[in-house]
Amino acid sequence: MKKFKYLPLALAALALGACSSDDIAVSEGGGAGVPAGEKGYVSLAISLPTQPASSTRAADGGSVNLDDGDPVEYEVKDATLLLFKGTSESDATFASAYELDPTVFGNYSDADDQITSRGTLVSEITMPTMATNDKLYALVILNNNGLVTVGEGGTATVGSTSLAGKNFSYFTTTAQSVADAGDLTGNGFFMSNAPLFNKAGGASNPNGGTVSTLAELDKTKVKTDASAAASDPAGDIYVERAVAKVTVSGTPTYSGGNELITGVTVAGWTFNVTNKKTYLVRNVACTPSWWSYNNADATASDKYRFVGSTAVGQNVGETVAEGGSPSTYYRTYWGIDPNYDSYVAADFVVKGGQEIANTALITGTNPGYCVENTFNTANMQERQSTAVVIKAKLTVSGADTDGSFYTFGKDENNNTSTVYNLAGVKAEVLSRIQAWVEANKSTYITSGTIKAENYTVTLSNEEENGDNAGTVTVKSVVYADDEPATITWKESLEKFNTALATQVAAINTSLTINYYKDGYAYYDVRIKHFGNGQTPWSSDGNIGTGSYSGENAENDYLGRWGALRNNWYDINVTKILNIGSPDVPDVTEKWDDPENSYIAVRINILSWAKRSQDAEL
Repeated sequence: MKKFKYLPLALAALALGACSSDDIAVSEGGGAGVPAGEKGYVSLAISLPTQPASSTRAADGGSVNLDDGDPVEYEVKDATLLLFKGTSESDATFASAYELDPTVFGNYSDADDQITSRGTLVSEITMPTMATNDKLYALVILNNNGLVTVGEGGTATVGSTSLAGKNFSYFTTTAQSVADAGDLTGNGFFMSNAPLFNKAGGASNPNGGTVSTLAELDKTKVKTDASAAASDPAGDIYVERAVAKVTVSGTPTYSGGNELITGVTVAGWTFNVTNKKTYLVRNVACTPSWWSYNNADATASDKYRFVGSTAVGQNVGETVAEGGSPSTYYRTYWGIDPNYDSYVAADFVVKGGQEIANTALITGTNPGYCVENTFNTANMQERQSTAVVIKAKLTVSGADTDGSFYTFGKDENNNTSTVYNLAGVKAEVLSRIQAWVEANKSTYITSGTIKAENYTVTLSNEEENGDNAGTVTVKSVVYADDEPATITWKESLEKFNTALATQVAAINTSLTINYYKDGYAYYDVRIKHFGNGQTPWSSDGNIGTGSYSGENAENDYLGRWGALRNNWYDINVTKILNIGSPDVPDVTEKWDDPENSYIAVRINILSWAKRSQDAEL
């Protein structure tokens, strides 16, 4: 695990990547409040709740582990402070924006051995004009990747849209188009405020609690003096990364019962069905509210799955009653993306077999990142669910010299008890041809013997530029009469070969030939968010007829599948249960819980958060 040194007055911990129950303490500084329109200084404590130094991993409930991640995921190349004002977060409107100096954030290296849980940053601002009951709020964006631009006089734009007069909800409800996660990580990982809840979940019902995303600032702590502001932070801000992280690990064994398969290795993986739309800040404006949803069969520590049970910290800027103290905040574990309750094919990147086959796969322990992709239970289907496509090399006894082999079946896994090499496929084709010939030879010859060795069978993958994995066809079967004196044709050899072409078409209709080029098979694993511990599910025979139907579907299964930002999904491949698909499986409208599984996985989730799943292929 990588850890990072503490840098004074630096933003050294920038995402919800680990956990700590330590209280955040601040010292009271001097200075006075700043009138509207005047220059002042505000100090922000930007925090990453980190695990205690005495432990190597912490947990948030029974299903979520917390992990620091990699140094590159903490790098800060630019930072933006956006101020909002209003009587509450829901009506807060944009006030002004400021570029912050990223050089104070420091550099991280593999040699660092500690991680900072709190960094303080001081910025000069112009105090906005505010009504008596208005509060001052802060939104911090790190590594904006060109999505947010600060202009003259505290103005700001998102793309070409001015933020003047915009409500904070603009950030959580206006969809941003992206090609892929690279648009959010290319110049550092895009980060923004994390929605936090003021009551614990997990084993406890958080009913009655509220969620906050903007960080309230104490207006009286905007100081005329920078040093005074530095010693007296006006608020605490917790940020999270805008993408989800995935790693694939494991040394699977084959347990499908086919004695011809003698070994299996994972060659690499890539994403499929990735989202092309996202919000700059996570949207948790759920109607109806899901915070108290619980599956009656969930494990006790995970019963209330949408809120964590490990305290993140407090916000010193929060308005509290006299003698009171700021709320204690907890992580939240779901969100609404731009296509949450609808399906538009153009919103997703779906790759076909050859497109993925020609893609540079992610290998070893290297991570991949994807755009947040969540949905309600009505849309919990393959076509809308981000998946990991795993490419595995199967070693098959008797395969061709390059490792290639074949199976038969209308579906890619319909007949995997028997595997064939190229010669075996051609022998099967010839057996069907010869059966037809025996029944019809009197139509074509008057004497002689039609010999099997005189046929030439050609498959489509044997043609030039036709060597693609997947379903192949019989291209042709041609008979060459090498000993014309032995056969008397009723009409001609040409007429016989014309009849063979008709039989080839019939064979291609009745026989599906699956070509596993070089011995590679593909398996798709949809990303499971809450999974079996928090959303236990059994089919009861209802797969394909409304797997998540019923009046309690959202309560019981919402979030079972999906990819949430700032969550790390570690897919551990444990078993190969079947031969798999010769090319990338088609994306369908089937429900996310499949009828058959050809891979066994275990997903662990780190918050970062990290969720791990075993995969049996």
